[in-house]
Amino acid sequence: MKKSTILTAAVVLLSIMGGVYLAADTAPEQSLTPTAQMAEIVGTGGCADCHTAEPSLPFYAAIPVAGDLVKKDAADGYRAFDVQPMMQSLANNAKVSEVDLAKVEKVILDGTMPPAKYYMVHWGANVNGEEQQMALAWAKEARAKYYPNKLAAS
Repeated sequence: MKKSTILTAAVVLLSIMGGVYLAADTAPEQSLTPTAQMAEIVGTGGCADCHTAEPSLPFYAAIPVAGDLVKKDAADGYRAFDVQPMMQSLANNAKVSEVDLAKVEKVILDGTMPPAKYYMVHWGANVNGEEQQMALAWAKEARAKYYPNKLAAS
């Protein structure tokens, strides 16, 4: 095969993969409430894959080297943050723990969740700019509703 044919095939394949990745990385509908938007972001973002007591591990978790990494990441994720109480609060439109709220705000502002090694394998799990704005709007609304500080500026 000619080098130009291989190069063209590679470019076409990467373009298709990029299109699929972008199509999978969509934000919730604007018409939803901030709580419903956040519930969708958390639910479809794969947060529960690592941040629960009993995560649903992928098939490659049974492979020796990759599996050890996946299991360690899941254990570390759960140790850092258990997302289940927050997901339950979102589903019931109830008060979210102030600590959980602060943790979510921090990782959204820092852009540290999900980690790149996760969203490179789980397409659509990345928090895009629109989802980031939705999550921050939810956090601001939840903080104002459940934890008002009358001494702070708006």
